[in-house]
This record gives sequence, C-alpha cells and structure tokens, in this order.
Amino acid sequence: MIIGLITVTSCRKENLSIKKEPIVNTDEQLYNLIISSGVKSENIKDVGEYYLVEGDMLFKKNKSDLQRVSQYLKGGADFSRNLKQTIQMNSPGGTPNKISQWRTNSIISSQNVENIKVYYDSYPNPNGVPWSSAWKAATENWQNIPNCKINFYNDFNNKWTNQYTNNAITIIEGVPLDPSSYAYAEFPNSDNAGYSIHINTSINLSEGQKIFILSHELGHCLGFRHTNWQSDWREYNAPQGAIQIAGTPTTDPASIMNNGASFQTVPNWSSFSSYDIIAAQTLYPYGIYDNWINDVSPFAGYGDSDLHPEITWNSNLVSSSTVSIEIYQYGISKGIIASNIPNNGSFTGSDNYRYKLQQSNHDYFYVQLKIISDSNPSISDMTKAFNFFWD
Repeated sequence: MIIGLITVTSCRKENLSIKKEPIVNTDEQLYNLIISSGVKSENIKDVGEYYLVEGDMLFKKNKSDLQRVSQYLKGGADFSRNLKQTIQMNSPGGTPNKISQWRTNSIISSQNVENIKVYYDSYPNPNGVPWSSAWKAATENWQNIPNCKINFYNDFNNKWTNQYTNNAITIIEGVPLDPSSYAYAEFPNSDNAGYSIHINTSINLSEGQKIFILSHELGHCLGFRHTNWQSDWREYNAPQGAIQIAGTPTTDPASIMNNGASFQTVPNWSSFSSYDIIAAQTLYPYGIYDNWINDVSPFAGYGDSDLHPEITWNSNLVSSSTVSIEIYQYGISKGIIASNIPNNGSFTGSDNYRYKLQQSNHDYFYVQLKIISDSNPSISDMTKAFNFFWD
C-alpha cells in the first residue's frame, strides 16, 4: 500500500474530474474492498499493477494484505478496541510507545526502526538533476530528531535486492509516474518500513523542495499519515486508520506531513514543526536499555588487517559485574568476540573480527555489536549498523 504527497494538479484544482479508466488485470477482492470502504469508483484509477486511489495512494493488485487495507481504509470497532488495549498493555504507565500525530495502524518495530536500510536506485535519469543529495538530507532530518530511535543505514552493497529485503526503503527515480504527481511512498508493513518511494523527476524543483518532498515521503514510510487528512475529501477514513497522538492538536498548519492541497506550491525545506518532533519521539522512543552500548562510526576504517575498534558502553546502566560482546552482520550473529569481560565501560580486543564477517572486496557491510549482561542475559543492547573498511 503506497501513499504520496498530493499531486501538483490537486494542489491547484480541487475540482479536477478524474476519468475512470477501464479495469484491466483486476483484483476484484481488492477493488470491491476499496469501494466498500466508501471510496467512489471515479476516485479509483487502474494504473497497471496498482489501483491509484484518491490521487496519492497505490494498492498493489494481488499482493495487498486485504485485512490491513481494510483496517487502514475503514477498520471496525473490534479492531479499534483491541488496538487501544494493545497500546495500553505495551506501554509503561499507559503512555503509547507506538503512535504519532496521525499515524497508520502499521508501524515499524522498535528494533527495526533503529536500522532502516535505504538505497537510492539511480536509474538513468533523462530529466534533470538527480535527487541523491536530497534524500541524504531527508534521512538526516529524521534521524537528527533528538530522543528518537529513527535511524537510516545507507545501503551501498545491495543495489537490486534491497527493494525485496525486509525493513529497507528503495528510492526510485526515472520510472513512469502520473505526470502531475511528485512522489508515492508505501506505509510500514509487518514491523518493517515502507519499502519504496517513487519520485517524479520530470517536474522541475529546487533542492529545498526535493528535500521537503522526500522528508514528507519518508514520514509515510515511517507510518505517518497526512496531518490534515480530515480536511481533505479525498482521504476517506475512520479513526481506526488515523490515530492521534495524545498531547498534539488535531491540526497543525506547520507540519511537514500536511498534504499537498495545503500549499500553493511545494515549500522549501525549513524544519519539522514542534508537534512533528513530539510525534516522532512518541512513536519511536528510546527504551530503558537503548544506548547502553555506544555506536561505532557509520564508516569505521582500519588499516591493514587490524579490525579492533574500541567498544565502549555505559557501565553504570546495568548492574552486572561482567558482560559479553557479540558481533552481527546483516542481522545474523557471527559469534561472541568477548565473554565475561569486566563491566568497566571499555574493551579493545586482540582478535581480528573481520574473519567472522562476510567480505565485499575490502568492505564489510551492515555490522553491529551487541552487549549482553552476563548476570541477566535477557538484558542487551545493539549498536546501529555500521561498515568496516580496511586497506
């Protein structure tokens, strides 16, 4: 399921009539479900593999999880009640640990949101300057929000398979889109980030506008709905599909997650609104033992065959006389590199860690370190993913 910034045309001509296209290669169950949710047939357009709904949402034929589509578009009282109970049960003191200013029913798990892979798929682009620098700025916008777990890992080694890998976002340019649309993005599914953002490179935009659009689309991949969805006739929903964060207003004119109809033209990137920040912090907060182990530089370089980064952690956070350190690559354990070492906050090993890792030339991608309490192995923390480079 994909949603994007409202189209250029709809920003300026809200009375645009959408001609219903002939339905070819249909998914009747999906089509009928969308109709039954209250969407008018004239607002459903057949675009090949997808149904384009209300101008900015894509639903993939024969691939969409119908239950999740139903929950998103309409939902039901039982689902809403169970969701609220789940939020309360999973939240210390009843404070939701998975919610936003307006969010969808599907969000990213606490573990996955700290290591979202992003790949910029550089198709040959005949239409102007690529968006590669804009997406880097957009990911930095989100991961620089203080007291928030959102973090992106730039995936340089997984060009073609990234879009089929769990918890990975592929940013795709140079593919056909509706000529009046800026971009489409997918919502999270099964605890993973939305898997793709399609951008329209045929529309001339400034760098600041590109950063704004990609920051907005990344918000959808993280689980944020349009802040002002209630004011737009195109966005049919019930409260089950748009859940408001406690302590934020129902509307926020400064939010970057307002839809395109809110603007005369695409703004240049300035900043998140204060409520955008609160929403992200509440949606993806740090847990008690997060940041126990300190992160390694995203691009850790070492000379010759020495692969012995100093590992540091907060020795006062966990009451354990000794700890163990485990090394991971691509989310899979590659073994213990230190066991029963003093819990003094620092360790530099003598073993060459690279022999435990899968090599790509002189590079070792998507590596993590995990610290484990020896007195209570259920207490642990992992670094964000990083890369090893050696000469």
